[in-house]
Amino acid sequence: MRASLALLAATAFVALATAGGSAASAPASATRQPNRDAETARRNVDNAIVAIEAWNADHGTYAGATVRKLRTAYHAPLPNVTIVSASRNSYCVESTVGKTTMRKAGPAAPVVPGRCRR
Repeated sequence: MRASLALLAATAFVALATAGGSAASAPASATRQPNRDAETARRNVDNAIVAIEAWNADHGTYAGATVRKLRTAYHAPLPNVTIVSASRNSYCVESTVGKTTMRKAGPAAPVVPGRCRR
């Protein structure tokens, strides 16, 4: 229950924090598409992190976390998200939108462009 409340609060925070630079406020020109793709991919990763951290809080590990399990357990849609790895102490999650991929390789890592190591 505590993890569910934390997930709800964190999801609200991510939604509010990313709303200011949303694609809806960007010009419709094709030159802005890569930026919108990067912003969307980053939001997807941020939302996945909220769910994977809730998984860790509930299970004491990141191991076993899959997109399917996170969607079911935390009602997180997680579009275009892949959990490439999830172990006891770490994970790598990525999202590809258009031709842009953003990743987060572990709890202390920033969200950066590129794919997780395979």
